[in-house]
Amino acid sequence: RLSTKGSGCTGYAYVLDLAEAPEADDELVSASNALTVAVAKDAVKFVRNTEIDYVQEGINGVIKYNNPNVVDECGCGESFNIG
Repeated sequence: RLSTKGSGCTGYAYVLDLAEAPEADDELVSASNALTVAVAKDAVKFVRNTEIDYVQEGINGVIKYNNPNVVDECGCGESFNIG
């Protein structure tokens, strides 16, 4: 389940949680044949058209967000703001 929360110096942070089922007002997005992402209703305007990718960086795996709506990000990459 993808949502956002107020955070950091630029405004918002992504929250990605494993969910057994979507909440009643979530928007469902089919990401592949085996994966459906529930997007919190209040986060849809922030994450519309965002690409989510799992990337190996050395021995660590991280989730990367390519969000075309972002107009500003903090230096550490933990928070973002949209226009």
